[in-house]
Amino acid sequence: WDEAFLAYRKAEGLGLNVPQLFFKLGQVAVAKGNAEEAKQYFGRALKRDPDFLPAIRALDQITHTP
Repeated sequence: WDEAFLAYRKAEGLGLNVPQLFFKLGQVAVAKGNAEEAKQYFGRALKRDPDFLPAIRALDQITHTP
């Protein structure tokens, strides 16, 4: 997961500013067990596209999971 995270962060650093990027970063954060970080990334995805359904679903899932 670390390699994926670094690759996505590199893409962000290169100016890629699409919801899919932040959604993927959120997925990596979930996989690493960091729900709070994932929420931030899913939120950033939704700032770029408030109707981005994968981020809406993912955010809902981690928000409503005990």
